[in-house]
Amino acid sequence: MEDTRRDKQDVQRLMLIKETILNAEKQIQMAKSLIAQLESNYTPSKKTYGVAEGGKVVEGTFDGQIMIGMDGRQYPVPATMPANQNWLKVTC
Repeated sequence: MEDTRRDKQDVQRLMLIKETILNAEKQIQMAKSLIAQLESNYTPSKKTYGVAEGGKVVEGTFDGQIMIGMDGRQYPVPATMPANQNWLKVTC
C-alpha cells in the first residue's frame, strides 16, 4: 500500500518537474523573441563616404552589404571591401 502511494507521489513529482521545464522553455523562447524584436528595431548606423564613378562623393550608411546614400539610392559595394572602412569605392 505504501509503495503504491510512493509511486503516485513520484509520478506527480515527475509531472511537476516536466511542467516546470516546459514553462521555463516557453519563457526562454519568449525572451529570445523579445530580444530579436528589440535587436531588429536597433540598427546602428555607420556614416560612410564613398567615391562613386565620376568622382562624386556619396555620403550614406553602410549596412555590410550595400550603402544607402543620403539621397535614398542604394549603392553596391564590392564584397571584398572591409566593412570597417570609412571610405569606399562604389560604382553607380
